Amino acid sequence: PKSLIPIENKPMLVHILENLDPEVFNKIIIVGDTYFPMIQEYVSAFKHKTPIPIECIQVYEPPTRMLLQIKDKLSDTFAIHYCDIVTGKIAWKDAYERYLKTQEIDPGLAGNLFVSQYYYLPIGVVRQDLKKDGYISEFEEKPDRIMRNFVNMAVSIFSKKVLEDIHPADESFYGESIPRSISQGKRFLYQEHGKWYHFQRLGEWFDKQSEYYQSYKNKPR
Repeated sequence: PKSLIPIENKPMLVHILENLDPEVFNKIIIVGDTYFPMIQEYVSAFKHKTPIPIECIQVYEPPTRMLLQIKDKLSDTFAIHYCDIVTGKIAWKDAYERYLKTQEIDPGLAGNLFVSQYYYLPIGVVRQDLKKDGYISEFEEKPDRIMRNFVNMAVSIFSKKVLEDIHPADESFYGESIPRSISQGKRFLYQEHGKWYHFQRLGEWFDKQSEYYQSYKNKPR
């Protein structure tokens, strides 16, 4: 499984779990498909290192239908973190508190998406709302040109009401369901983050590992 590929000296999944803030999260749900028993073994070994309870669920569906299958297990406010994203230390508490505070004055708020300017491939592009500071005006998945806007990191906080906008045929949560939510009047904040890694290709993993081992080799003994 991609989530078990080592980044530096530990699996991607462990990087993700270590960066979850116990002051924000009361439960972790890890959802996977074909090779899930391997993931469960790693999670069993990690559980004692976090105070946050972890549940593993095997679902053979795309991410959109995975969410619908586990929706009864989700809190009214939940977070999503894709398994091939490594962020380093991330401001979960700031993002969560900002989301809750804004929701008090804006009941139509449905999420807070972490975004970055440190990734320039045209994957998911977030456009800022120039009329409402901190809000997203448009989301475009995999545009056909390089765009100098914020890039969606697939690390987000959501209200459970976004699940209402998932259609049965949707394959991409961010590419289809979230733009539909925006078109139907739901509103989303963006939360800026710095450097991060999205390991889509073997070359990206090789570059990161080469950088790590070069710095390790140069450390004084």
